[in-house]
Amino acid sequence: MFPESGDDGRLFAGLVQVAGVDAGFEEALRHGLFNYLFPAILDANHAHEVAVVQLAQDVEELDAAAFAFDTVSFHGSSPAHTLREEPRSETRRLYTVSAGRKDWLSPFRGWDYQSIFLSVMASDAHAHPFELFLHDATCEQQRRELGLAVLASAWREDELDFHRELARRAHEDGAPPLYCAFGVHPQLLLEAPDRVAASRACLLNALDRGALDALGEAGLDAFGPHRATLEDQIPLFLEQVELAVQYRLPLVLHLRRASAELFLHTRLLSKLSSLIVHSSPLTLRESISLLERGINAYFSFGTPLLKGKRSALEALAQLPPDRLLFETDAPFQGLGRDESTNWNTLGQVCDAAFKLRATDGSTRSDFETTIDHNFRRALGHE
Repeated sequence: MFPESGDDGRLFAGLVQVAGVDAGFEEALRHGLFNYLFPAILDANHAHEVAVVQLAQDVEELDAAAFAFDTVSFHGSSPAHTLREEPRSETRRLYTVSAGRKDWLSPFRGWDYQSIFLSVMASDAHAHPFELFLHDATCEQQRRELGLAVLASAWREDELDFHRELARRAHEDGAPPLYCAFGVHPQLLLEAPDRVAASRACLLNALDRGALDALGEAGLDAFGPHRATLEDQIPLFLEQVELAVQYRLPLVLHLRRASAELFLHTRLLSKLSSLIVHSSPLTLRESISLLERGINAYFSFGTPLLKGKRSALEALAQLPPDRLLFETDAPFQGLGRDESTNWNTLGQVCDAAFKLRATDGSTRSDFETTIDHNFRRALGHE
């Protein structure tokens, strides 16, 4: 029986009010929403969110929350009521839906996803969709079904072209966004020195075309044999930092065993709009030191959390929550020698992170909302 009163009833009434649905559609919502949404809410172990519905206290909040559109069209019907005609005053709460229970979404086919579902969604701060596609050709479909926003990194032109096409199609379809980053990776100097010039030329061209949402991966790598090229990596890295400053783009940092060299350049790093430390290898003390030096840094954590890396666990547990991001690095950094990561890995990372920070008193929804806001701020979208 559908609850006619209380917060649950107001949520349903609010959905119907915003959608302006007819009786048939209301019935579909009635059965779908409460058969699938509330079991997911009550299931504390749900790992992946595919959509977030948030109804604000009034029309002004709806606008501020990215519901700023005049009409909503749904499932081949004529435009529904305008939001401004139907202000709501009741307090709304945030609800999430587990990926395994997507049936209730079927009545929403044809809706503008980004308008109906507030753009609070799971976010992957670092991944390689081009490489992931080589492992699984259905990865983009899976990303959309999971409602996952992704920052996709590339160092080759064909990778960037692939990511830009995914981003274009996602935008046209109203799907969760995919953002494009490009950088000359420091490992190229050892592993493919003949390709550095082409990667750099592609970067400059992409910047001139306004084709990037971020610059990177760029950075310093002194792990193992890569230490032999560290001296040559430094000017390449500094050039890319200066380009990111010039074009006002976030910089995605690749860093391994080169923290001391990084800290020699904090004055320049402080000029960046933001610094996203990919799979952060920094200790808690080093992370805080970056912030204290005026660097707008965000620290992204991935599978090292699941592997029990001590520095990652300590940093994640104690860094300010508004400085945290999560990533898969898919398909890389698998849990085993021959294993790859995929979009589902993000749920494992988020679960581990939430349990580690559970003592701060925030709910899972609050935690995920904070991470999403961090992701958008890091990219300059808030």
